[in-house]
Amino acid sequence: AQRQWKYAHANPFGVAVFREETMVAFYGGMPRAIRYFGQPSRAVQIGDVMVHPTERGVLTKNGPFQLAAATFLEYQIGYGKPHLLGFGFPESKALKLATRLGLYAQVDQMVELHWPPAARRWSPRVYARPITGHEAGIVNTLWEDMAAAFQNSIIGVRDWAFIAHRYLAHPTVSYQILLVRSRWQQQPLAVVVLRDRPQENAVELV
Repeated sequence: AQRQWKYAHANPFGVAVFREETMVAFYGGMPRAIRYFGQPSRAVQIGDVMVHPTERGVLTKNGPFQLAAATFLEYQIGYGKPHLLGFGFPESKALKLATRLGLYAQVDQMVELHWPPAARRWSPRVYARPITGHEAGIVNTLWEDMAAAFQNSIIGVRDWAFIAHRYLAHPTVSYQILLVRSRWQQQPLAVVVLRDRPQENAVELV
């Protein structure tokens, strides 16, 4: 179910390398609609990079990881290809390997913030409640407002189709999606996606 959800819109969804009849490497990606400096385009998020344990020491330019990654990048990413850009969130070890092989390089980094909740339980200015499919038009309007503010950037599309598939249809993770409105004028202000982290006694703002 997770494979079907993850690669529902990908064709092809990856490159596999075989040694005789055994798959020894796989490099997969999921298409993502983006706005590229205000213009609609497509990117691909690299999601599954796997090498068979017996092949992980083969780190040459003809090794299974290099073959899978280079083939995928060559045929799927770039001008005139199915996807203009590629991106991912590799672990440091995988990133170092890809950089050494000349496949790709780090362009930014993620920062995670933690803060305790405020003591006050409600805001006099805004309120939030779970979203429904009937509010798809509101989500799309909020997204278009957001996209207009990112004309000089590259940003992933966050319309209702994306929200519904990425979060509501996830086969294994339960997310809470809230529509935030102004308390008195009822004006829609934002969509917030949350994920409960009970083992950490926390809630993640996704």
